[in-house]
Amino acid sequence: MSGISKAIKELEGQKSRIETAIRVLRSFHSGSAGTRTGGSRKISSEGRQRIIEGQKKRWAKVRAAKKTGMRKKTPREKTRSQESVTANSE
Repeated sequence: MSGISKAIKELEGQKSRIETAIRVLRSFHSGSAGTRTGGSRKISSEGRQRIIEGQKKRWAKVRAAKKTGMRKKTPREKTRSQESVTANSE
């Protein structure tokens, strides 16, 4: 076997290994390695009901606070009210 034939045979072997490696990498990239690529998620009716009840409780709490006039002050409102107290006391 001549040197050129030997080099060709060696390069073909490398080509085969590279193509195999590329196929494996593409399979990981396409999502067949256990990652989700699309589609809709399914939720059980019990899970959906828990979410609905939780939201109802949260909104009821917000509405109740709105009726009583009690609400949390934002950090900015807190600092403004403290500034006005210190400005008035000087």
